[in-house]
Amino acid sequence: MATSIYNWSGTILYANILIIIKQTFGRINIKVLGNTNLKPYYYYYTNLSYKYASENGKLYLAPSVSYSYYPNKNMPILFFEGDNVIQRMTSVNNVHSLQASMSLSYKPVSWFAIQPFYNYEYSKYQTPNQLVNHSLHNAGLSVQFLPKNWQFIYNCNLPMTMVNGDLYTKMGLNMNATALYKFKSMSVGLEYIYIIPIHHECMLTSKTLVIQRKQFGTISKI
Repeated sequence: MATSIYNWSGTILYANILIIIKQTFGRINIKVLGNTNLKPYYYYYTNLSYKYASENGKLYLAPSVSYSYYPNKNMPILFFEGDNVIQRMTSVNNVHSLQASMSLSYKPVSWFAIQPFYNYEYSKYQTPNQLVNHSLHNAGLSVQFLPKNWQFIYNCNLPMTMVNGDLYTKMGLNMNATALYKFKSMSVGLEYIYIIPIHHECMLTSKTLVIQRKQFGTISKI
Protein backbone atom coordinates (compact mmCIF):
# COMPACT_ATOMS: atom_id res chain seq x y z
CA MET A 1 0.00 0.00 0.00
CA ALA A 2 1.43 3.37 -1.01
CA THR A 3 1.18 6.31 1.37
CA SER A 4 2.03 9.98 1.04
CA ILE A 5 2.73 12.04 4.15
CA TYR A 6 3.40 15.75 4.55
CA ASN A 7 5.55 16.42 7.62
CA TRP A 8 6.86 19.40 9.52
CA SER A 9 10.11 19.38 11.46
CA GLY A 10 11.21 21.93 14.05
CA THR A 11 14.53 23.68 14.39
CA ILE A 12 17.16 22.44 16.82
CA LEU A 13 19.63 25.00 18.18
CA TYR A 14 23.00 23.68 19.31
CA ALA A 15 24.71 24.93 22.43
CA ASN A 16 28.43 25.67 22.32
CA ILE A 17 30.45 22.49 22.81
CA LEU A 18 34.06 21.56 22.14
CA ILE A 19 35.37 19.22 19.48
CA ILE A 20 38.95 17.98 19.53
CA ILE A 21 40.67 17.13 16.25
CA LYS A 22 43.17 14.32 16.71
CA GLN A 23 46.09 14.45 14.30
CA THR A 24 49.86 14.08 14.30
CA PHE A 25 50.48 17.82 14.60
CA GLY A 26 48.67 18.17 17.92
CA ARG A 27 45.14 19.26 18.82
CA ILE A 28 43.01 21.99 17.34
CA ASN A 29 39.78 23.23 18.89
CA ILE A 30 36.60 23.46 16.85
CA LYS A 31 33.55 25.24 18.18
CA VAL A 32 30.03 24.09 17.42
CA LEU A 33 27.82 27.18 17.43
CA GLY A 34 24.07 27.69 17.37
CA ASN A 35 22.28 29.70 14.72
CA THR A 36 19.38 31.88 15.87
CA ASN A 37 18.50 32.72 12.27
CA LEU A 38 17.30 29.19 11.52
CA LYS A 39 13.63 28.63 10.80
CA PRO A 40 11.44 25.52 11.00
CA TYR A 41 11.50 23.47 7.83
CA TYR A 42 9.16 20.97 6.19
CA TYR A 43 9.67 18.08 3.83
CA TYR A 44 7.71 15.86 1.47
CA TYR A 45 7.71 12.12 2.08
CA THR A 46 6.27 9.21 0.14
CA ASN A 47 6.55 5.51 0.91
CA LEU A 48 5.73 2.25 -0.83
CA SER A 49 5.89 -0.92 1.27
CA TYR A 50 4.86 -4.54 0.99
CA LYS A 51 4.57 -7.28 3.61
CA TYR A 52 4.39 -11.01 3.03
CA ALA A 53 3.87 -13.80 5.58
CA SER A 54 3.63 -17.46 4.62
CA GLU A 55 0.62 -19.43 5.77
CA ASN A 56 2.74 -21.70 7.98
CA GLY A 57 4.37 -18.68 9.67
CA LYS A 58 7.91 -19.72 8.74
CA LEU A 59 8.72 -16.90 6.31
CA TYR A 60 8.15 -13.16 6.58
CA LEU A 61 9.29 -10.49 4.08
CA ALA A 62 8.98 -6.70 4.31
CA PRO A 63 10.51 -4.66 1.45
CA SER A 64 9.96 -0.91 1.20
CA VAL A 65 11.00 2.12 -0.85
CA SER A 66 10.68 5.76 0.20
CA TYR A 67 11.65 9.22 -1.05
CA SER A 68 12.06 12.47 0.89
CA TYR A 69 12.52 15.96 -0.48
CA TYR A 70 13.51 18.93 1.68
CA PRO A 71 13.18 22.37 0.04
CA ASN A 72 15.34 23.54 2.96
CA LYS A 73 16.99 21.50 5.71
CA ASN A 74 19.12 22.58 8.67
CA MET A 75 22.44 20.71 8.57
CA PRO A 76 25.89 21.02 10.21
CA ILE A 77 28.27 22.98 7.97
CA LEU A 78 31.94 23.79 8.54
CA PHE A 79 33.28 27.34 8.22
CA PHE A 80 36.88 28.52 8.41
CA GLU A 81 37.31 31.95 9.97
CA GLY A 82 40.99 32.72 10.04
CA ASP A 83 42.64 29.95 12.06
CA ASN A 84 39.35 28.92 13.64
CA VAL A 85 37.12 26.08 12.48
CA ILE A 86 33.43 26.47 13.29
CA GLN A 87 30.60 24.01 12.88
CA ARG A 88 27.26 25.76 12.56
CA MET A 89 23.77 24.58 11.68
CA THR A 90 22.90 26.11 8.31
CA SER A 91 19.94 25.90 5.95
CA VAL A 92 20.75 23.78 2.88
CA ASN A 93 18.48 23.87 -0.19
CA ASN A 94 17.11 20.99 -2.25
CA VAL A 95 18.03 17.96 -0.17
CA HIS A 96 17.05 14.61 -1.72
CA SER A 97 16.93 11.26 0.08
CA LEU A 98 16.01 7.92 -1.51
CA GLN A 99 15.70 4.92 0.79
CA ALA A 100 15.14 1.21 0.27
CA SER A 101 15.00 -1.58 2.81
CA MET A 102 14.44 -5.31 3.06
CA SER A 103 13.87 -7.33 6.21
CA LEU A 104 13.38 -11.07 6.33
CA SER A 105 12.52 -13.55 9.03
CA TYR A 106 12.81 -17.29 8.52
CA LYS A 107 11.80 -19.78 11.22
CA PRO A 108 12.11 -23.33 9.89
CA VAL A 109 11.49 -24.85 13.34
CA SER A 110 9.98 -23.53 16.54
CA TRP A 111 13.33 -23.18 18.32
CA PHE A 112 15.39 -21.47 15.60
CA ALA A 113 14.97 -18.20 13.69
CA ILE A 114 17.21 -16.09 11.44
CA GLN A 115 16.44 -12.44 10.66
CA PRO A 116 18.69 -10.59 8.20
CA PHE A 117 18.06 -7.00 7.07
CA TYR A 118 19.45 -4.48 4.59
CA ASN A 119 18.93 -0.70 4.36
CA TYR A 120 20.09 1.63 1.60
CA GLU A 121 19.94 5.42 1.45
CA TYR A 122 21.10 7.73 -1.31
CA SER A 123 21.55 11.39 -0.31
CA LYS A 124 22.16 14.32 -2.64
CA TYR A 125 22.56 18.01 -1.81
CA GLN A 126 24.89 20.98 -2.21
CA THR A 127 26.52 22.62 0.81
CA PRO A 128 28.56 25.85 0.61
CA ASN A 129 31.66 23.62 0.52
CA GLN A 130 30.81 20.61 -1.61
CA LEU A 131 28.37 18.58 -3.64
CA VAL A 132 27.31 15.53 -1.66
CA ASN A 133 26.37 12.29 -3.44
CA HIS A 134 26.44 9.59 -0.79
CA SER A 135 25.24 6.00 -0.64
CA LEU A 136 24.68 4.45 2.76
CA HIS A 137 24.65 0.67 3.12
CA ASN A 138 23.46 -0.81 6.40
CA ALA A 139 23.12 -4.56 6.88
CA GLY A 140 22.82 -6.89 9.82
CA LEU A 141 21.71 -10.24 11.10
CA SER A 142 19.94 -11.68 14.12
CA VAL A 143 20.02 -15.39 14.99
CA GLN A 144 17.89 -16.94 17.73
CA PHE A 145 18.13 -20.38 19.35
CA LEU A 146 15.27 -21.12 21.73
CA PRO A 147 15.57 -24.70 23.03
CA LYS A 148 13.18 -25.32 25.94
CA ASN A 149 14.21 -23.14 28.89
CA TRP A 150 17.22 -21.65 27.09
CA GLN A 151 17.41 -18.53 24.94
CA PHE A 152 20.48 -17.74 22.82
CA ILE A 153 20.43 -14.58 20.67
CA TYR A 154 23.17 -13.18 18.44
CA ASN A 155 22.93 -9.76 16.73
CA CYS A 156 25.38 -8.21 14.29
CA ASN A 157 25.42 -4.83 12.49
CA LEU A 158 28.02 -4.29 9.77
CA PRO A 159 30.04 -1.05 9.47
CA MET A 160 28.43 1.90 7.70
CA THR A 161 29.10 5.55 6.93
CA MET A 162 26.41 8.20 7.37
CA VAL A 163 26.46 11.78 6.12
CA ASN A 164 24.90 14.93 7.55
CA GLY A 165 25.87 18.27 6.07
CA ASP A 166 29.67 18.38 5.77
CA LEU A 167 30.24 15.64 8.33
CA TYR A 168 30.55 11.92 7.72
CA THR A 169 30.03 9.57 10.66
CA LYS A 170 31.61 6.12 10.50
CA MET A 171 29.90 3.44 12.54
CA GLY A 172 32.06 0.41 13.22
CA LEU A 173 31.11 -3.23 13.47
CA ASN A 174 28.97 -3.98 16.52
CA MET A 175 27.81 -7.32 17.83
CA ASN A 176 26.11 -8.66 20.92
CA ALA A 177 25.27 -12.13 22.17
CA THR A 178 23.02 -13.11 25.05
CA ALA A 179 22.37 -16.37 26.84
CA LEU A 180 19.39 -16.70 29.17
CA TYR A 181 18.10 -19.59 31.23
CA LYS A 182 14.56 -19.49 32.61
CA PHE A 183 13.25 -21.65 35.42
CA LYS A 184 9.73 -20.96 36.66
CA SER A 185 9.73 -17.31 37.76
CA MET A 186 13.52 -16.98 37.79
CA SER A 187 15.98 -16.25 34.99
CA VAL A 188 19.78 -16.02 34.79
CA GLY A 189 21.66 -14.64 31.82
CA LEU A 190 24.90 -13.37 30.34
CA GLU A 191 25.50 -10.74 27.65
CA TYR A 192 28.55 -9.92 25.54
CA ILE A 193 28.77 -6.64 23.60
CA TYR A 194 31.43 -5.73 21.02
CA ILE A 195 31.44 -2.23 19.50
CA ILE A 196 34.03 -0.48 17.38
CA PRO A 197 34.04 3.23 18.39
CA ILE A 198 32.26 5.84 16.28
CA HIS A 199 34.31 8.61 14.72
CA HIS A 200 33.55 11.68 12.62
CA GLU A 201 35.37 12.96 9.57
CA CYS A 202 35.38 16.22 7.68
CA MET A 203 35.14 15.30 3.99
CA LEU A 204 35.36 18.53 2.00
CA THR A 205 36.08 18.61 -1.69
CA SER A 206 36.52 22.28 -2.53
CA LYS A 207 40.13 23.18 -3.35
CA THR A 208 40.69 25.42 -0.33
CA LEU A 209 39.20 23.11 2.26
CA VAL A 210 40.85 19.93 1.03
CA ILE A 211 44.12 21.34 2.33
CA GLN A 212 42.47 22.02 5.67
CA ARG A 213 41.08 18.47 5.79
CA LYS A 214 44.50 16.95 5.22
CA GLN A 215 45.99 19.12 7.92
CA PHE A 216 43.24 18.59 10.49
CA GLY A 217 42.48 14.91 9.94
CA THR A 218 39.82 13.01 11.86
CA ILE A 219 37.28 14.72 14.11
CA SER A 220 35.96 13.09 17.23
CA LYS A 221 33.53 14.56 19.77
CA ILE A 222 34.09 14.47 23.51
